[in-house]
Amino acid sequence: QLLDQMEPVARLLDQQSGDDAHAKAMATQRARLQDAELTPSAKVLQGIDQCGGSFQAFGLEQSRKHAAAWREHPLAAHETAQFEAMAQTSLQEQRQMEESQSGSFDEFITHYRVRTPPQLCQ
Repeated sequence: QLLDQMEPVARLLDQQSGDDAHAKAMATQRARLQDAELTPSAKVLQGIDQCGGSFQAFGLEQSRKHAAAWREHPLAAHETAQFEAMAQTSLQEQRQMEESQSGSFDEFITHYRVRTPPQLCQ
């Protein structure tokens, strides 16, 4: 029912964008409702089976695949520069926060315990 209700919105979005990406997404979701083997969780379970039933081996294989994909398609120079700038901004903000903090660690813990529910501080 939910997908039926979403269908007009998908059509409208496709009309606005001039493609059929939303209709394809809707079709993918409908297929998953018809066949649970198409769901992402089922695909993970299939991958684990292919790795001898080991989640660790599956995770390692996924990491290798992702690393290979990033090596084949590295970030563009402007993307790398943007992330480096974001990292520098974050480090500056951290330095400012650390410089503006006052009090000892023990005072922080005391204050934390005062404002945190008792069941979380045990």
